[in-house]
Amino acid sequence: WYGGGIYFEENTVGAITSADVIGNIADSKGAGVYADKKVEIFFRDSFVRDNDAKTTTLKGLFTVTGEGSAGGMFLDNVEKLVATNLQVLNNKAEGNGGGVYLDNYVSSETFGNITISGNTAMEGAGLYIDSSIGINLRSLIINKNTAKDGGGIACSKTNVGSIDSLDIFENHASGNGGGLLIKQCDFDGISVTKFTIHSNTARNGGGVGVVSNMRLGLLQKKNNERFSPS
Repeated sequence: WYGGGIYFEENTVGAITSADVIGNIADSKGAGVYADKKVEIFFRDSFVRDNDAKTTTLKGLFTVTGEGSAGGMFLDNVEKLVATNLQVLNNKAEGNGGGVYLDNYVSSETFGNITISGNTAMEGAGLYIDSSIGINLRSLIINKNTAKDGGGIACSKTNVGSIDSLDIFENHASGNGGGLLIKQCDFDGISVTKFTIHSNTARNGGGVGVVSNMRLGLLQKKNNERFSPS
């Protein structure tokens, strides 16, 4: 149901080096990795790839349908994720967050040093950020992901604290926000060192699609395209 490849119980610590978390299935969340509350995870020189999160329906005394979230990694209110050369590649989610789903991420630790590429989902094919406060994004490459909305990143009900080297490029959304989809997110007044959104495509908002309130500070957007459906 949760964590097809690796499941981290609440209040645990895990160190993973030179691992390849590949080809796992979850019937609800975190096909590659699922981390529960207050977990500390350390990744080095590893891959999370070709995993699949499904919206499976289980019937018994009660009927339960899985969310199909986070083909790669579902991080639920984790204490920290420290990554060095982590690649999240070619994962699928029938719901949201094809590569990584961050839920209630309030850690002061930076989220970064990750390449997220080639993932698919309904929303946030690369990265889905939900209900997080003061998140610090650093050294992230988000590219070649595909979603209905939010090809690269979908940001929902989140306050962003800082950005240092975030590159969102060559992502695609069939609906809104090829690079970035914003739903009630605050980027205003943040510290930005490098934030580029380029060469993304979508029906509406090749670079950025705003479907609810936002505040946005300084960023660079270039070479994004709005396409007309045939």
